[in-house]
Amino acid sequence: ILEFFFTIKHAEELKEKIQQRKGIRTFSEEIFKDNELQKTKFVRLCNYLNIPLHDGTLPTRSDGDATTVVKLFFECLKTI
Repeated sequence: ILEFFFTIKHAEELKEKIQQRKGIRTFSEEIFKDNELQKTKFVRLCNYLNIPLHDGTLPTRSDGDATTVVKLFFECLKTI
């Protein structure tokens, strides 16, 4: 869902990343490169959901509970 909204709202800014089939983590790093707080929020969500890095490695998994993950997801969705 987040990836869809990133590609719709920020299509021009992310054109190259979309063509490279990058994901939420890369999109948020690009869009929020000047806003460390927002970027950290998206990276934290990716870590909670155990979304792999594009180099094929998994980040250290965080033990976020379901309530935290859902709350963070909606905060991220609102940000986009």
